[in-house]
Amino acid sequence: MDFFYASTTIILGNGAKTPFWDSPWLLGRKPKDIAPLIYDASMHKNWKVREALDGNAWILKISHNIVASVAHIRQFFTLWMLVHDLHLDTQADDDIIWKHANNGIYSAATTYKAQFLGLTLSPMDFMIWKAWAPPKIKFFAWLAIQDRIWTADRLER
Repeated sequence: MDFFYASTTIILGNGAKTPFWDSPWLLGRKPKDIAPLIYDASMHKNWKVREALDGNAWILKISHNIVASVAHIRQFFTLWMLVHDLHLDTQADDDIIWKHANNGIYSAATTYKAQFLGLTLSPMDFMIWKAWAPPKIKFFAWLAIQDRIWTADRLER
C-alpha cells in the first residue's frame, strides 16, 4: 500500500469512499500518522471521512479509558485544527489522481515504469547483448560485469 499512497493524490469530494484514518487525504498525510496516539485510542478505525466528520463522530469515538498525556492532547489538537473547518462537497465524489501519468489516470504501463524510476542502466548491457558472439560468451561477459564469476579472489571472500 505504501507504493499506492506514494503514487496517488486523493482529492476529497463528499468523503464517502475515502478511509478516514488510513488514507493520506489530509494535506497528503494519513490522520493516523498525524495523531498515532489518538488513532490507538479510537474505538472506530474503519469509517469513511464523511462518517467521521459528521457531528465530529471521530472525537466521540475516542476511548475515555485512556490516561491522557501531553502528547495525547497535542496530537488531538493538531488533528482537530486540520479537520475542524473542513467542508465536504456533497455534489462531488472523491477522486484519486495517479501521479505517474500526465492525465492522472492509472495504467499498468505507468506503474511498470514507476517501479524503475531512478534506475541507472549500464551501456555495457547493450554492448554485450548486441555484440556478435556465441551466447555462452555473452552470458559470461554479462556475469563478469555484474561481478558474479567465481574467480579465485572471489572464492577467498
